[in-house]
Amino acid sequence: MIGPFPYTFDFSGYRSNPLASISTALRRFKPSDVETTEIAGVTAYRWKDTKANRKKMVDRQKFDALIKELDEAEAASKASKD
Repeated sequence: MIGPFPYTFDFSGYRSNPLASISTALRRFKPSDVETTEIAGVTAYRWKDTKANRKKMVDRQKFDALIKELDEAEAASKASKD
């Protein structure tokens, strides 16, 4: 896992500039979630490693595992009906 987000996104379908979308999303983070600083005239973002953020990440991982388990159970159920 790289950083707090183990997810990837396929930008191949974008017709516009995907960096603009990323920049907009970064600017929408709450100050309680990220630290910002200026480096060579460019805003840099860093995820704050706070107890609350770690709990959010663990909760998200548990949620993702539950969804995966439910999807697998649904697929097995469909397969057994066939």
